[in-house]
Amino acid sequence: MNKVDSLLVSGHKFDELLSKYTESDPTKIVSFVNPFSYYLLLENDVLNDIDVLFSDGALHAALHRLLVAQDKFKRASFDYSSIACNTLRTAELKGYEVAIIGGDKSDIVKAKKNILKRHPLINISYERDGFFLTDTDYSDCFERLESAKIVIVGMGTPLQEFVCSKIKNKYPTGKLIFTCGGFLTQTAIKSDYYHPIIKKCGLRWLQRAYMHKHVRRRLVKEYPVFIVKYIFNSLFRNC
Repeated sequence: MNKVDSLLVSGHKFDELLSKYTESDPTKIVSFVNPFSYYLLLENDVLNDIDVLFSDGALHAALHRLLVAQDKFKRASFDYSSIACNTLRTAELKGYEVAIIGGDKSDIVKAKKNILKRHPLINISYERDGFFLTDTDYSDCFERLESAKIVIVGMGTPLQEFVCSKIKNKYPTGKLIFTCGGFLTQTAIKSDYYHPIIKKCGLRWLQRAYMHKHVRRRLVKEYPVFIVKYIFNSLFRNC
């Protein structure tokens, strides 16, 4: 079993992970993997700092369930079709300060506004865009995160994992750090990005493909390669 597969946890275990968190616990990075990011993470040293991985793609979750887990393995993603609501509601109820990092300057302002619409009592103590130009930008950002208990970073793989690793190394205790992919940009578009029917039918990929060119490119060019490579590697590993 490779490093990515060994870190993977079924989505139904997320609420248990969240409920057991205390402010005195070691800092944990919770990240997500899909057919686009699977091999990027596997080939990157930053994987060593990730504590928990969830599968945020129905395709990858199905393949993992069939070829690796052989159990009731479920997907989870950091969006309002999955675990984002429980995470932010918990922060709201327990008074945890939240930091959000990602998107461009317009995205992060709109995302904060839309999150506050859904969670009016949440304390977003720090927000900034995901474009870091200098080492000083990083250090200034990290200094502002001291009081945040939940940090949400959406900058794309592997950059978001790299930033999470730096935060974890600076604050080894008392934080839950989440990667969130395109969640902040999506939330900037609409507070509940996915149409209810899309969520009910499990067609999130179809809405993203309709709305975003880069998703269509991944589906056509990168996902077929992933399927072949993943099946071959899984079967070979199990021989």
